[in-house]
Amino acid sequence: MICIHQMIIKYLDMLETLLCDTARQLRTDCILVMLFVLSIQAAWRGYIVRCWYHKLRKTNPPKDPNLRQKFYQEKVRVIAD
Repeated sequence: MICIHQMIIKYLDMLETLLCDTARQLRTDCILVMLFVLSIQAAWRGYIVRCWYHKLRKTNPPKDPNLRQKFYQEKVRVIAD
């Protein structure tokens, strides 16, 4: 009777260890997935901001007179071509 009781206790301990290890691995995997998702999200946001900035630079003339002249010269060149 004691042998069966000890075997049950040993089995439950092994099961508890297995569950703890699995939970730890799952947490690690979730953290890695979150880091991957965040890096993709950051790259996408950077792409969107770069597109927005390029569009802004193409549509709004600069304040500096020399750059403003180059801006309009480029616009005239694009229209003339």
